[in-house]
Amino acid sequence: QEMQGLQDVGNICDIPLYVGCENGEYVTSINIADLSLNGTLPPEFLLLSTLETFSLAKNNISGSIPSEIGSLTNLRKLDMRYNAFTGTIPASIGEMTGLTHLDLSYNGFKGSIPNTIGNLLHLERLVIENSTLTGSIPVSVGKLTNLKELDVEKNSLRGHIPDLSNSRGLVELDLESNALTGSIPDWLGTLTELKILILSKNQNITGTIPTALCEENGEVFVYVDCNDSNYNETTKETIFCSNRTEYCLGEDCGANCTPNQSNHFQVGY
Repeated sequence: QEMQGLQDVGNICDIPLYVGCENGEYVTSINIADLSLNGTLPPEFLLLSTLETFSLAKNNISGSIPSEIGSLTNLRKLDMRYNAFTGTIPASIGEMTGLTHLDLSYNGFKGSIPNTIGNLLHLERLVIENSTLTGSIPVSVGKLTNLKELDVEKNSLRGHIPDLSNSRGLVELDLESNALTGSIPDWLGTLTELKILILSKNQNITGTIPTALCEENGEVFVYVDCNDSNYNETTKETIFCSNRTEYCLGEDCGANCTPNQSNHFQVGY
C-alpha cells in the first residue's frame, strides 16, 4: 500500500476506522499504525491544522520529515517510530508547542536533536531510540518541566548528561548505548518520582548514586553492565533503596561481589 494513495480517498472523514473527526469535518486524529504502508508522507497532511493525534508507527514510510511540520500547532501526540525516515529532525518541530508525546524511534535520521526541542514545554514523553543521532543532548531539554520520560538509547550521542533538575516529575531516564561521558549528577537525588535510570554502555560515566535518590524514592531500578567472565550477556541489577540493600555494579560485579553499604558504582563498556 502506498501513502500517496491516501490523496485519492476523497473526504478523509469517510474512513472512521483510521481517522477521527469533529462534526464530520475537522480531522483531529489519524491512526495508520502497523498497516505495512510505504512511500513518503503526502504534503496534504500539513493542511490538517486541527490534527491532535498522528500515529503512523510500524510501517515502512521513508523520506524526510518536512520542515513545514511546525504548522501543526494543535498536535498533541506524534508517533513515527519504526519507519524508514531519513534526513534531519527539523528545527520547526519546536513550533508544535502543544506536543505532549513525541516518539521518533527506530528511523535513520542523521544529525542531532534540535535545540528547539526545549520549546515543547508541555512535553511529557520524548523517545528517540535507535535513530543514528549524533551530537549532544541539547541543554534546552532542561526547560521541559513536565517531562516524565526521556529515552534516547542506542544512538551516538556525546557529551554530559544534561541538567534535568527542573523535570521534577521525571519517572524514566534511559541514556543507554551512547557515547556519553562525565559524572553522575547530584541533581538526580532531587527527582523524587524517578524509578528507572539506565546509563549502561556509554563511553565513560562514573560516580555515585546520590543518597537522596534512595531516601526519597523508596525503590529505584538502575541498569548497568556486568562484564565479569561468568556472564554471557548484560546482567541487570536492581538497587532496592527501600531497605538500603545495594549491590556492586559495573565491571566489578560477578561471583566475588557481595552486598555492601556503598552506593558507588561505575558504568561503561
